[in-house]
Amino acid sequence: MRNVRRNITVHGEGDGGGRKKEKREGEEVEVALMERDAVKKEVERLRNVVRRQRKDLKARMLEVSREEAERKRMLDERANYRFWFRIFDLILMFCI
Repeated sequence: MRNVRRNITVHGEGDGGGRKKEKREGEEVEVALMERDAVKKEVERLRNVVRRQRKDLKARMLEVSREEAERKRMLDERANYRFWFRIFDLILMFCI
């Protein structure tokens, strides 16, 4: 019987262990709440990273679109110039 009481006292069960168990549960809840807050902060940080990357991607897409439009304009100008150069060349050939 004495060994049973000693085991109960050592392992924290019975009359003496109730407060320790409550204290342990309270600490676990507190740790869980702290972890949840840390996860919330990490989620918010990752959302901001994704938002910034999305913004950068949109800006890059706009820049590429402008570059393509400029390239097309230059090609069109060259084609137009060659066309009119041939027209004037033909006119000169018939006039001379």
